[in-house]
Amino acid sequence: MSNFLSQPVYRGAAFLRNKLGNLTWGPLVSLARSAVLAQLAPIAVGTLVIIDEPRGGERLVFGQQDDEQQQPPTNGATTKPNGTAAALPANGNHHKSSSNNSSQRPAYPGRSNPPPPPRVELTVRSEAFWTRLALFADMGFAEAYMLGEVDVAVAAADRDGGSGGAIAKPKAQGDTVGDAQPTTDEKTTLDGNLGDACASGPRAGGEGGQPGRGGGSGGDGLAAFFRLFVLNRDALGDGATPLSALVGAVAGLARAANTLPTARLNVAAHYDLGNDMFAAFLSPDMTYSCPIWREVRGEGQEESLQQAQMTKLQRFIDGARIKPTDHVLEIGTGWGSFAIEAVRQTGCRVTTLTLSREQKALAEARIAAEGFADRIEVLLMDYRALPVPETPYDKIVSIEMLEAVGEKFLGTYFARVHQLLKRDGGIAVFQCITMPEGRHAAYSRREDFINHYIFPGGYLPSITQLLNHITTESKGTLIVEKVENIGGHYARTLRLWREQFLANFDERIRPALMKQHPGMGQEDVEVFRRKWEYYFAYCEAGFVTKTLGDVIITVGREGAVELMEGIPL
Repeated sequence: MSNFLSQPVYRGAAFLRNKLGNLTWGPLVSLARSAVLAQLAPIAVGTLVIIDEPRGGERLVFGQQDDEQQQPPTNGATTKPNGTAAALPANGNHHKSSSNNSSQRPAYPGRSNPPPPPRVELTVRSEAFWTRLALFADMGFAEAYMLGEVDVAVAAADRDGGSGGAIAKPKAQGDTVGDAQPTTDEKTTLDGNLGDACASGPRAGGEGGQPGRGGGSGGDGLAAFFRLFVLNRDALGDGATPLSALVGAVAGLARAANTLPTARLNVAAHYDLGNDMFAAFLSPDMTYSCPIWREVRGEGQEESLQQAQMTKLQRFIDGARIKPTDHVLEIGTGWGSFAIEAVRQTGCRVTTLTLSREQKALAEARIAAEGFADRIEVLLMDYRALPVPETPYDKIVSIEMLEAVGEKFLGTYFARVHQLLKRDGGIAVFQCITMPEGRHAAYSRREDFINHYIFPGGYLPSITQLLNHITTESKGTLIVEKVENIGGHYARTLRLWREQFLANFDERIRPALMKQHPGMGQEDVEVFRRKWEYYFAYCEAGFVTKTLGDVIITVGREGAVELMEGIPL
């Protein structure tokens, strides 16, 4: 579908989802509620507790029950979604309950002991939640959360101390993450139309739309909720309803392709929100991609996020075999962390490309502060517009930029890499978040929360897609040397980013938003906060369950003998 036609259709799908999702007509809500509860009935792994505030705090429990919960309710019966009494097995369906769950708090993923099944408490604040979820499935749930129609927490007895109430607010900023403090010269005001970013989906206000009323516990509960659904995916399916599938498919077809002008707008929608915001949750190196953590070696040996990011950057410097004489092309600057580290270690020359004015400004300031302005050139340019130099680049590096290319232009991307990389001995290293092969076809047909609200135009390829394009577009001259999946390292990273984002929101992020956009109301700011909280938790769950991957692919031309360094010949 052409961009000229796609935008009206895309906006129409969003308008339909917003209007229908706000309906709270009694009979419709009852029908929607029954449909949702029936869909949740097959939960068998973990526990989901629903507290329905509009119905006087009625409590429904799905999934596994502990010893206390397995005792029959005081009325000796369970309640079906349609309200009729029946005896249901304790391990499968839901029943009314007034008891709290009690179990050990889940261990953090990555430790030697696997975490127990999640136990999640979902509090419904508005009846619009049921309509939104029944009609629009996962997108409906995301929008209900952003609007404050539902809050999610780890079940009460699983929290530290075993008491009820919201999970404690993340600790104040420490020295292991989120310490980036730009100098006065580096600080920039927030740019981009953030009002539109907050308003791109449901707006605050209207029927049932009062964001943040519950002050929910947020990300820990959200991550556990998403993990619960992944663990029960075979029984629950993808949760799609006929209407949600139709709207998602229409929006997916209408999604604007990443043409040259559209690509810049899509990047600006995420990265031009302001450097101060990203500095509030990233580590001081300002690397916004998956790091590589050391293996857990016991208490007291915890490394900082910055150390983990440096390990990943080192993997790229070593993997590309960068030498002082190399001219390196980086596609996707970020805030300059790779270029700075590569030049610091090797003395090479780097040309780096970005489509974000905000990133370019801060990257250049950081580069100048390091004294590397004569070695690093930052270009505000699309990779398709970069002229092929008389002497092609010795090495090409791209760190989590491929997700912004879009399905239609994956071939174009690797064709450009083929044109820009020297033919004799060139080496390229790419990092990209991937979708598993088995889920990729369904993913490609539908719009989801990430490519609608966070990364417009974004697309996660499969590993097979990447490898096929590398081979085809290079006419077989880019030889795959190594494929490494580091996706498991992302879960902890996203958790740390989320904790720092929330810990610093009131002090650093909220004032910056209000200063740049004085017309924003408090409800708009709250929608923005909950959107990002949802984003971090949504992605954390995807990686901790290995639903998503993140691969580093190293390729070399014939004659790239540097890749054999260290091998006895």
